[in-house]
Amino acid sequence: MQGLHAHARRSVEVDHAHGAARLLNPMDLLGRRRWQIAALRAWAKGRAIHLDGLDRIDPERLAPIDGLLRGKRLVYLGEGDHFVHEVFTFRLLILRFLVPRHFRWIAEELGTCDGLRIDRYLETGDEGWLKKLPSFGYRGGCRADRDDSLTGLLGSETYPFEAMRAAHAELAKLLRGSLSGPKRLRWFGLDGDNAPGGAYEDLPHLLAGGSATARAGPGLGADPGRVIGAGGREARPGG
Repeated sequence: MQGLHAHARRSVEVDHAHGAARLLNPMDLLGRRRWQIAALRAWAKGRAIHLDGLDRIDPERLAPIDGLLRGKRLVYLGEGDHFVHEVFTFRLLILRFLVPRHFRWIAEELGTCDGLRIDRYLETGDEGWLKKLPSFGYRGGCRADRDDSLTGLLGSETYPFEAMRAAHAELAKLLRGSLSGPKRLRWFGLDGDNAPGGAYEDLPHLLAGGSATARAGPGLGADPGRVIGAGGREARPGG
C-alpha cells in the first residue's frame, strides 16, 4: 500500500505558476483523481467570495456574480447537505441578493400543496398556513377509504418533521418581513405530495380559481370528496 501511495505522489506534480496540478502519467487513475482535485481547488481559490457568518453579511457582497445573472431567468441553488439549519441561512442570503434583481418566484423540491400554503402565507400573512404543511407533519384531510401512510424516509420515526417545518416557516417569515416591492414573492413546490390530505383539502378551491386569499376561505377542506363542476357548481364524484 505504501508503494502505491508513493507511486501516486510521483504521478502528479503541482504547477505553481498556473495554480494547478499536472498529470505525469495519464493512465494512472489515482493520479488523475489527484489532478482533478488540485485543479478544482485552484479554480475555486481564484474565484471564491469568502463569506464569514452568513446571517450577518450584506447581500451586496455577492455583486461580483452580477455578470453571471445578466440575461438569465432562472437561478438554481444547491445545498451542501440536508437537515442542517445553515441551508436556510444560505437561501435567505442568496434570495436577499436576487429579489432586488427582479427574481420573484421561488421553486423548491417540495410538495405542491406545501408550496401553495407557503405562498398563501406570503400573500395573506396568516401564519396558520405555515402550520399546515403536509410534508412536515400536517395530516388533516386524510381519507378514510385508503391508506395514505408515509413510506421510505418520510415514514421513519426519526424524521425531523417539526424541525423542518419550523425552518421553512422561519425562512418564509424572514422573506415576507424583509423583502417587499410592487410584485410580491411567489413560492411553489416542484414535487408530488407525500401526504396527500392537504391536496384533498385544496383541490375544490384550486378548481374554483381565484386568489390565494379566496382559496383560503373558511370552507377549505370541509369535504375532501367535494369537487367543483362546470360553471363553478359543487358536485360529488359520480353524482
